[in-house]
Amino acid sequence: MNIEYSNGNSYCGGNSLVFIWGDPGAFKRASEMDMMLKLRSKHAPGGPPKRERGDIYILIGTIVGIIVGGAAGAIVSSHYFGSAGFFLGLLGGVIAGGIIGATIGSFIKKRRGKTKTKEQKPF
Repeated sequence: MNIEYSNGNSYCGGNSLVFIWGDPGAFKRASEMDMMLKLRSKHAPGGPPKRERGDIYILIGTIVGIIVGGAAGAIVSSHYFGSAGFFLGLLGGVIAGGIIGATIGSFIKKRRGKTKTKEQKPF
């Protein structure tokens, strides 16, 4: 007589709750990492780099480019290609507008930086 005993789960060995609900220690590790990030000193090496003067021009240019490019791409392509062209034009306009906006923002940042350095030098 060949009798086989099992605990009823298809997961071979171990706890079936880990298989269904995931890692039980994940929340604890995540909350410890959050506390370490909140309580670290200002000079800790894991932080983001400091913002340079004029980075806001790049950010604003990118956001404006995404909005204007997306709207223009959607309007133009929907006029020629219908509703399918609307979504493709929107996607293409967002990408192209974001790149163009970031380029213009970078150009403005450089121009403003040059005028600031010229004003600071007394001679």
